[in-house]
Amino acid sequence: MDTVEGIIGIGQSCFLTLYLKQSEFLFIFKISEQTITCVNNKISEIKTTIGNEMFYEIFPIILTDNGSEFKNPQEIENNGEHVIASKIFYCDPQRSDQKSQIELSHEYIRRFIPKGISINKYSEENILNMMNHINSTPRKSLGWKSPYDVAIEMFGEEPFQKLGIHKIDSQDVILNNKLFKDNQ
Repeated sequence: MDTVEGIIGIGQSCFLTLYLKQSEFLFIFKISEQTITCVNNKISEIKTTIGNEMFYEIFPIILTDNGSEFKNPQEIENNGEHVIASKIFYCDPQRSDQKSQIELSHEYIRRFIPKGISINKYSEENILNMMNHINSTPRKSLGWKSPYDVAIEMFGEEPFQKLGIHKIDSQDVILNNKLFKDNQ
């Protein structure tokens, strides 16, 4: 789990990202600020949408950095009274290499929104569309399957559908800011 900033500062939106290592699937959610409250609210929203049991199935272990926005692990780990808690682990300080795969996956986001560009102007629909395009891109490391295909094999379509996630045909995938022509 990580956050991705456009412009740093109060009142600036950012992305909460969750990465599934086996499928290379990158969840991208816009949050209004890089705070504990915004992160916890988004995690709670995800749990409400897909269910606590499915949240645990997809995210039994979460590795993140020591950012202040992740300093309330009990809220994120708590999957309800009758569901096993997810477990959060933190990288060693100054060791982003311990979660290098999520850091590398952020390069996909930067194809659409470079550093220094405010995320505020992008809608939830824009971000969902970007996430769908990123996760529909076939990867050599996955035997030319897309992260979407592998994730669906692992967890079924239902949790992804509930989050509005779907596959884009590979010939229609766009991996640059032309996807956001209305926001240029």
